[in-house]
Amino acid sequence: MPISSEKEEILLSNALEAYNSGQFNSIQSAASHFGVSKWKLRNRKDGRTNGKGRIATKKALNSLQEASLIRWIELLNSVYTPPTALDIEGAANRILQHCGSDRQVSKMYGYQFIARLPPHITLRTQKPMEKARIEAELHGELVHWYKVFGQFLRKYKIQAHELYNWDETGFQLGVGTKENVASTREHETIATGGIGQNITGIECISADG
Repeated sequence: MPISSEKEEILLSNALEAYNSGQFNSIQSAASHFGVSKWKLRNRKDGRTNGKGRIATKKALNSLQEASLIRWIELLNSVYTPPTALDIEGAANRILQHCGSDRQVSKMYGYQFIARLPPHITLRTQKPMEKARIEAELHGELVHWYKVFGQFLRKYKIQAHELYNWDETGFQLGVGTKENVASTREHETIATGGIGQNITGIECISADG
């Protein structure tokens, strides 16, 4: 399957950096490793245009700067605040500024950088969740809680039919959201807004069903 021109440029840039750093003895071996044309890679090495009339340029950040950026991304992930592509773009610009460069990365830099990150870091859709719920899903804390809870049940000889769970949630009538529908019209809308009515839903169930 042919790759996009954007991805090809990223691969060519990576291949050129690997060749210049001495990882490969020849243009051909570097091109083969990254799966790019040796002629295009040679053109980038010689500074010739890339076929779209633009002069091939080096990556905005060098290897050490990119490694620092990756460590920053991993640090943010370790405290459950993964950065967006815009955050990565801003961090890259701050690195350049700190190193005395007035260069600015492109608006697409964040997405391009994510595309060539190590496999354990990928672009995902982040869903909002209450902080208390996130903390409640920590594996170690869950295991400890159920261990203590099990000891409590055994101590007082509590049976499953004597355990109940109760929860509630609220929602507002008349407030619609986007959804896919089977329509014969080119544009489909649904009335929403105005004064809504609040409804509270409650569930209660025993441990034995």
